[in-house]
Amino acid sequence: METVKNVKKAATSPAGQFQAGHSPLIQHQPLPGVESKMKPRPRAIATLYAMEGADVAIAYPPAEESDAQYGRECHIFPCDVSVPENCRRLVEERVRAMGGLDVAECKGTMGQNLQNKYIPSLFYLSKYARPHMRPGSCIINNASVNHCVGEGNLLDYSTTKGAIVAFARSLAMQLLLKGVRVNCVAPGPIWTPLVVSSMTDEELDSFGGTTPLSRAGQPSEVATCFVSLASADSSFIAGQTLHPNGGVIVNG
Repeated sequence: METVKNVKKAATSPAGQFQAGHSPLIQHQPLPGVESKMKPRPRAIATLYAMEGADVAIAYPPAEESDAQYGRECHIFPCDVSVPENCRRLVEERVRAMGGLDVAECKGTMGQNLQNKYIPSLFYLSKYARPHMRPGSCIINNASVNHCVGEGNLLDYSTTKGAIVAFARSLAMQLLLKGVRVNCVAPGPIWTPLVVSSMTDEELDSFGGTTPLSRAGQPSEVATCFVSLASADSSFIAGQTLHPNGGVIVNG
């Protein structure tokens, strides 16, 4: 009983999750200073999938080997998914290694010429994954709040994220009658390596401060959206976008 009281007290105290300045206990991190100390969002997603009992496979750029080789055993595939042949090989090796494919979580790839990398990788991953997906399977795309609010200094990034949302909605209409759901998650602002590597110290000090919750989110607070969309609990959700963004109201 005392434990229950303590949980209730923590949830209703000034340090509760709905209070300004709250730091979530589920994956607390110090304020980022160097990019290598950040825990990437894909790792958080893969971890929660594994906690639900799923067999996990991830594709990653070879330069991120140290991040991929972390924690629980999973199948890892170093490759550049902006290359169509790599997408085909990735799906085939995944199916051969794990016996099937039920959930495809497509993030895209970073680097120069984002429009030429993000969208083709989502298209080809979905194309090659679809024949292996049974009714009840799902595809989940990773977008960003920037497709709604816009960022003048992230024109290419924001543009591609908007395209990802449109892709998910249209693909959902194609695959609904085949029993495959397609949805999207549009996070932000979230502490990620991209944030640390692309912002000044002054910008980092105020990062996330304009959200109604007055803080940026943690990767683990986004990962739960992916797990929820992948589960049977979301069987009536298709062509939609979830917005873990600290309370920012968007219409898209």
